[in-house]
Amino acid sequence: MFLARHLDAELQPYDFYTADEVFIASTSPCVLPVTRMDWRKIGDGIPGPVVHRLLAAWGEAVGLDIVKQALEFAPKEQQGSKAGS
Repeated sequence: MFLARHLDAELQPYDFYTADEVFIASTSPCVLPVTRMDWRKIGDGIPGPVVHRLLAAWGEAVGLDIVKQALEFAPKEQQGSKAGS
């Protein structure tokens, strides 16, 4: 399922609960995967293939491994987690 909405669209919790993957895109964090909402897993509960492809393309364009950088600056207790937040 592919769902793309603008910021002014009224998303309902159901839209997130039934999505395969969800991410937020903006200038500062570039692409931020959303793996849970209301303590419920979205999709498999881990960043999905679309997020990985977007991060890889963005990293190649700017010459930076954004995932590696995020892990370097993540709090120690989050570094071992594969589930995301």
